[in-house]
Amino acid sequence: MFAFALIVGGAFVAGVAVGKTTKDPKFITKSDAKWDELAPGGPKIANLAGDYKKGAYIALVTLPSGSTQPLQAYSSDVEAVQITGTTGHWLKGEDSSKARKMPPGSYWLMPAKQEHVSTCDKGTECLMVMFQKTKREIVPAAGAGSGSGSGSATKK
Repeated sequence: MFAFALIVGGAFVAGVAVGKTTKDPKFITKSDAKWDELAPGGPKIANLAGDYKKGAYIALVTLPSGSTQPLQAYSSDVEAVQITGTTGHWLKGEDSSKARKMPPGSYWLMPAKQEHVSTCDKGTECLMVMFQKTKREIVPAAGAGSGSGSGSATKK
């Protein structure tokens, strides 16, 4: 039994050593990122890791200064860290006076299918690092029409 464990353990260690790959360092500046416009004049997204169109990802996301994203929900949980600007988020059934303000350095999680409105205060573009364990998919809010799943922005 000991010999079998030694052989299996040795094979495992050898396999890990042989299969080990070294990733090269990765550096992406905001200006070097490949940006996709999610809606004309609205939010933009740039993959940092993974691919938001295919599966799990980490991305930079911008909202224009003074913009409001319509009532929407994500198909799976979304997490974000605010980098610049201040976003506000309120849930369906609430009004903007209930907005949770997220200044730079803030973290937020929006659970799957939680209908909400998001804004970017006037003065500075809002930049966030967004994480999602599945592809980015917006589900239409009840009564909000079919929507394209990409969201659109309106200026305040």
